[in-house]
Amino acid sequence: MTMKELCEYSERTRKFRNNAHLELVRSEHGEIRCFTAKENKQVVTHGKSVFRKGKTHAFTRLWNHYNVPIV
Repeated sequence: MTMKELCEYSERTRKFRNNAHLELVRSEHGEIRCFTAKENKQVVTHGKSVFRKGKTHAFTRLWNHYNVPIV
């Protein structure tokens, strides 16, 4: 099997699995529809949080013993 045949085979099987799953979902839950604007406003999404590091113990007080002058 060449690389081109392998790519075509994997694409076909992926589409087949996707269609089978879609039919299963449609049979269980009915037709799929998008959220309305009112429903979309109720969905809460969080972005990536960034926590400050600069003033924590590991970045300041832990290393203060290096600030002692050499005698």
